[in-house]
Amino acid sequence: MGIACSFHELRQRPQLAIGAPAPADAVHVLESGRLSVEEVAAQVGLGDSATLRRLLRRRLGLTPTRIRG
Repeated sequence: MGIACSFHELRQRPQLAIGAPAPADAVHVLESGRLSVEEVAAQVGLGDSATLRRLLRRRLGLTPTRIRG
């Protein structure tokens, strides 16, 4: 599943272009189902589960539970 962003979004949030954690990375790890949400957040470089939940909700409109579902 590829995640795309617009030029406008890159101008507003340049961290998207410089290797900030991508939702696709978290989705891949969540789909494996082996780690807790907190562990997934740490593995993809987000620090905590609240940040991961926010990223997924804003970028994909999904929660970790829905992704695993």
